[in-house]
Amino acid sequence: MRHYIHIAIGVMVVFFFCVVTINAQSDSLNHGAHSKEASKIQSAKESTAQKTTPLANHQNFSILSFFKEIDGGKASAIVALIIPFLMIALQSFKKWWRKPVLAINETDLLVAPYGTEIASEPILNNADFGGQQYKIYSPVKNFRIMIENRGRSTAKNVIVRLEQIILYDVVGKEEKRIYYHPTQVKWSGELGWNSVDIVQGSHFFLDAFKIISNNRKDIIDCNANFYGKVLPIGFINTIVDNIDHIGTVTSIVYWNVWVDNPFIRGIPPMYKHDGIFKIVFVMNSENANSLHFALKVDLDKDDWKNPKIEIEYRKPREDR
Repeated sequence: MRHYIHIAIGVMVVFFFCVVTINAQSDSLNHGAHSKEASKIQSAKESTAQKTTPLANHQNFSILSFFKEIDGGKASAIVALIIPFLMIALQSFKKWWRKPVLAINETDLLVAPYGTEIASEPILNNADFGGQQYKIYSPVKNFRIMIENRGRSTAKNVIVRLEQIILYDVVGKEEKRIYYHPTQVKWSGELGWNSVDIVQGSHFFLDAFKIISNNRKDIIDCNANFYGKVLPIGFINTIVDNIDHIGTVTSIVYWNVWVDNPFIRGIPPMYKHDGIFKIVFVMNSENANSLHFALKVDLDKDDWKNPKIEIEYRKPREDR
């Protein structure tokens, strides 16, 4: 914002000096057309005024009267000096005018395409049915945010990183704060963890976090919906019961973030915290504005598909 104010002030100052200089040139030419007699009379009046009312003469002095005394050659020299500064100001204004502007679309994050139910967490890779191998999945709800480019040019190499996770107790008091080396978060639909270019007027979805249920009923419903008539419900029931028997399925709901190599980065396989937590992100790019924001989530595991989600914008050193 300060940069924009400086540009505006610079343009106004340059414009003011240009107007003053043009007035000075015009007045200089008009001044030369006066008769010598008129000049003498005017000089006599000014001399008398200076002797009798110096304070009034001082009060009537202005920048305009000063520049009126500049001859045409000096005025041209001033214009020549001002033009480069004017060009710099115009270039800065053009750069600001065309700058991409990244913003978060704060539409309801619980409904598609922001909150989407997916089958992406296999708990068994080799369920054999009719001679074919099938995967059995835990149900997942993925929560995404839309990053829009509301500027006038393409935002290049946009990247979002996980910075912190903050856990709160039942009364809303901070319980634990986990700092991470800012770790890149996945853009939805991209094969890898990479930056993206966002064209003006367009958007990208960011995979912010996911909630997974290992509840028996949820698993059965998820796979029945995913496979439809391909796998009979009785077969799915039997498979899940066998998995549950060996202890790989428990009645828990957990959540996690979408980062590459989470174990290496110190991110656990699951966060089991119930209630309020915040996931803090930083977004940067090659040529657009940066954003420092958090998703505030209130998770009730009995209604895990519908957490309360708010977006908070933060200052760079807030709550440190």
